[in-house]
Amino acid sequence: MTITPVTDGKPVGPTIQAYGRGTVNKGGGEDLPTGLWVYNLDERPWYLPVENYKPVAAGEHPRLLFRAGDVAALREKAKTPDGQAIIGRLRTLLGKNGEAMTDIFSTTPPGNHSTAPTLPIGAFTTWHAGGFGFLYQITGDKKYADLSRQAVQFMLDGKYSNDNRYSWLVPGTDLRCGPVLAAMAYAYDFCYDAWPEDFHQKVALEIQNFNHEVATGGRVSIADLVGRKGGAPGSNHYGSLIGGTSVALMSILNDPGTDPKLVELRLSEAESNVPRMLDLGFGDAGWFAEGFGSSSGLSRVGMLQMFQAELHVRGRDYFHPRPNAQWMTLFWVMHLGGTGFESIPNRGVYEGDNDADRDLDMAGGFNSVDDQFKPALMWSYKTFVEAREPKDRFELKGDDHLWASERNPMSPVYMFLGWPAGQKPINPAEVLPKTVVDHTHGYFVARNKWEGSDDIIVTAWLEYGPKGYYSSADLTGGKVESKAGSVRIWGFGMRTALPTNITGGPVTYYQAAKDGSFTFTRGAAALAVDLSNTSGAEAVVFAIGAKVPARKKAESPKNSKAT
Repeated sequence: MTITPVTDGKPVGPTIQAYGRGTVNKGGGEDLPTGLWVYNLDERPWYLPVENYKPVAAGEHPRLLFRAGDVAALREKAKTPDGQAIIGRLRTLLGKNGEAMTDIFSTTPPGNHSTAPTLPIGAFTTWHAGGFGFLYQITGDKKYADLSRQAVQFMLDGKYSNDNRYSWLVPGTDLRCGPVLAAMAYAYDFCYDAWPEDFHQKVALEIQNFNHEVATGGRVSIADLVGRKGGAPGSNHYGSLIGGTSVALMSILNDPGTDPKLVELRLSEAESNVPRMLDLGFGDAGWFAEGFGSSSGLSRVGMLQMFQAELHVRGRDYFHPRPNAQWMTLFWVMHLGGTGFESIPNRGVYEGDNDADRDLDMAGGFNSVDDQFKPALMWSYKTFVEAREPKDRFELKGDDHLWASERNPMSPVYMFLGWPAGQKPINPAEVLPKTVVDHTHGYFVARNKWEGSDDIIVTAWLEYGPKGYYSSADLTGGKVESKAGSVRIWGFGMRTALPTNITGGPVTYYQAAKDGSFTFTRGAAALAVDLSNTSGAEAVVFAIGAKVPARKKAESPKNSKAT
């Protein structure tokens, strides 16, 4: 839609373009917009054609995460110490060292919320089929393809996953359908040439004609999933639907026994929504409209899986020329710090879901950034995640590590593919700025250094731009701490929030320094963050023309350096 402001029949302002759909009014009160997202369209291309791309032939597999020509190099990588350790983690998650099918199954019926008791590591999951399939690719031993086929048959027969939200026959709701479709697709892709023809055609049609009852009631079809069923780009549902579903459609594109025109139509519908997801859901620095945690987890994972498949199957590089897709991962590097396993200054409705180690979230990230950034991501992972792993919680023994893979057998697959084996970690300051701003959502993050738990991280959130399904209120202790204008400060083990309430239109001035300091103005108010140590204090925050409530003290002071 083209919108031109008119007074007395004459244009009085610039013409803008608006796009998007859906009503978004749950959880956020009266301030959430409804209907069209009014937004200037940025018409630069969202992807570049992959150089020397060779189109995928009908029946050619693997294709989603790598091509047949890549397998030899992957098998060599599996011989490296890190490669062996990550494959070892995969075997642990499959149970019985990956040599036989697990005999641990959940008995909790499907639902949209995780109500299943925590089962031992190795319990059956919807992702076992993909995990066994990858072992087939990395070893060439057909017994693993047979185990993958057995796991697929369990899915088709209705065996419950250890997480009862993600069972194949009855997913929890539409939000869960994308991930289960992708799980089936990876098994199909890895094992296509090792399964009997009638079986892989059966699985292809299961994907093509997906139309399942969901635990919350009603049915969900492929057409629903690619056609923006429910929610808006800032909703966690949106990216999960089109991301995982697109992976599944690309896995069967042009394969024998399928309907190529139908698959292409559905895939093109999903792809048409990518600009909305990247421009209105995530911003140019990886911030998501609903905030941290589970609000972005499924969308982030689903979209990164889609982009990786697009590289190999469609020859489309969504990671360039724009920053949006890569910053969905580099976002973690800017925020990792603090103490304990949960090490992200959380914002958003799902308070507490703020560790970067959830299955597939960080694991998929290593395969989603340029090679120059991988050693920095490695440094952040080793410093802030791996070093603080709760070994008892995840049944780790000796020198074993999680490898960003808690219970999902596809997580170590992603970690293996992206991990820069043989390289040394580098401090992120060598390749990344210390201050970043997300222009879509008015979100600022700065830090004084990358060193350890005493690092100072300051985030400011103006909360303009597209909204999500849930309110993005800043929570502390289960209570709304602040919304627009909130500033969070982490450092020396202290965590505090300053609800400055800086509101009123877009940012009119912004400047950042190499040391992490930055300042901006918004209307009659301004915020300045000084990380230069010039004053003798390692962090000084100025809020000018704002209403800052008095605060007694920060949370959990750690030592005398924090005042």
